[in-house]
Amino acid sequence: MTQIRNNLLSSNLDAQFFYYEKVEPVYRNYMRLLIAEQYSHFERQVIEINQQLQVAQLEDYLKCGKLDLVALDKIDNLAGASAIIHIIDLDNTIEVFAQLPDYSIHHHSAPLFIT
Repeated sequence: MTQIRNNLLSSNLDAQFFYYEKVEPVYRNYMRLLIAEQYSHFERQVIEINQQLQVAQLEDYLKCGKLDLVALDKIDNLAGASAIIHIIDLDNTIEVFAQLPDYSIHHHSAPLFIT
């Protein structure tokens, strides 16, 4: 997905809109599949994919090239933090991942009920 994103960012601004419209659902569906199948280390993969999606959304919003951002869990001086919470909206569920200082990850899924 990173290669697709890089190719689209190097093309014109109209293509960036199509990225948001066409490619974002691919990210979300991939996260849904990983969560449903619970592949080995799926939690870390889902968090990483969500971070990539957030960066892509920011780049699309700012209409800029590729940003070089550092993920929170990669910053060394956050060792004293209680946890890093990742909240992911997948339309029919909200997925919550708590990443603790010992690098363990706890996952909770909350279904959305639309009335």
